[in-house]
Amino acid sequence: MMWVLLLLMLSAVGADPAAVKIESWLNGSPQNGVGTLTVQVEIPAELEIQWPEPDSTGLRFTELGSPQSEVFGDATVIRRQYRFSGQPGHYEIPALTVRWGAGEASQSVSSKSIFVDLEKDPPRTGELIDIVEPAGVWVVPWWVWWLLGVALVGVLAMIGGGVLFSRWNAVDAPVEVIPADILAIRQWERAYRDPDMDEYTKAVEISRIFREYTESVMGFAASAWTTSEILQRLSSMPHLKKGNVPRAKRLLRATDRIKFADASVVDELFENLDSDLRGFVGSTRTVKWGER
Repeated sequence: MMWVLLLLMLSAVGADPAAVKIESWLNGSPQNGVGTLTVQVEIPAELEIQWPEPDSTGLRFTELGSPQSEVFGDATVIRRQYRFSGQPGHYEIPALTVRWGAGEASQSVSSKSIFVDLEKDPPRTGELIDIVEPAGVWVVPWWVWWLLGVALVGVLAMIGGGVLFSRWNAVDAPVEVIPADILAIRQWERAYRDPDMDEYTKAVEISRIFREYTESVMGFAASAWTTSEILQRLSSMPHLKKGNVPRAKRLLRATDRIKFADASVVDELFENLDSDLRGFVGSTRTVKWGER
């Protein structure tokens, strides 16, 4: 009996580090000093870990909703989202480290650090170019200034006449406003046909397009909400056609579906995701949605 307990302890502590993965990314660019960070950890089933909490000097982090956990075969995927804010500036969110085991047998894996610009342009890099002083100063003769003045007056007169003529004859050009449904399908078709975009990036793109379309058409901040919050809101809409909530769930979890799919079924998954997006957009584009 003691040997069985010892083997179980060793199997939990000595988990293969390659089987434990941690990723973190930003959900779009921060707006008005506020951004969203997603942290995702993949671990073997029943392995106990020490969950990392994001921390960066000058930034405040608040977790959004509850952790989301899904089981794929022998692996468990846990995802958590954090809202962060701070003063305008450049920040670095240090790498997040997952630890398990104790003492000398402890192990860990880490994500990559993330650089964040809040309401500021990214810092410029490069070398400064030396300023070369001119060998001498040339003084412009008075007659040159006179000729330039005459030419300037003539140019201004021509420009003024042209502006007045254009105002008399101008017809305001219509501003093209692309409907949200057409914009969403155009963006997805562009990404779907891009040969330089890998499958995981396409999955992230279709999830983003779906969130932005839903936010535009249905009137709630889908870009900043968690998957559970979006699905709960959609489920509460009495006039939403049947089948759209399952479509939304598949689209929002597209990254997980692609990540854990076999290479032989990736094309079929994208065909299904393409059908889900078109079906959702086609059944919601003509209705004003919201709380009723």
